[in-house]
Amino acid sequence: KPPVKEITIGAGDSTVKIGGEFVMYRHELSYINPTAISIDVTDEMPHDELLKRVKEVEDYTYTYLDQELKLNLIAVRSTSNDPAKFRTAVEKVAKNTILPLVLCSINPSVLKAGLTCIPGKRPLIYAATRDNWRSMAELALTHKCPLAVSAPNDLKLLRSMTKTLVEYGVGDLVLDPGTDPNEGFLDTVN
Repeated sequence: KPPVKEITIGAGDSTVKIGGEFVMYRHELSYINPTAISIDVTDEMPHDELLKRVKEVEDYTYTYLDQELKLNLIAVRSTSNDPAKFRTAVEKVAKNTILPLVLCSINPSVLKAGLTCIPGKRPLIYAATRDNWRSMAELALTHKCPLAVSAPNDLKLLRSMTKTLVEYGVGDLVLDPGTDPNEGFLDTVN
């Protein structure tokens, strides 16, 4: 088994795989699953702006070293904390893209509204925290989706939450240790 579990986000022909690396050292120059890149939209964006951004993400390409790079995911963030607004935004995005989604909120009720309108799409749920982990675990298990675990600048908490979620039955976890350039950054990269 690789030291980092491979996680699939999305379903069918529209998937992104992250992790799954057997390569332990960067100098080996092998990327099994290159880093997935996402651009976000919010549930408070005007309809036309939201659809424009989705189209820009779908159409974006960049050539680097003779390789054509594209964006891999669209993150739908709840900035309103309103389940109805979030559901509407998720529906709009899902109808206008084939890219896998990341649904972002720390409010389980908001995420549930988004998940129920895209059954079988298997988005990444972002994120379980110290305060909401049990509700997020239930969403991940019910909807069979991968779950991000967030504990910015607290690797002990991240480790503890990950262990607890695995024991709870959630197997597809994406870890977010945070990237605060101040406190904790050196712990994250070392």
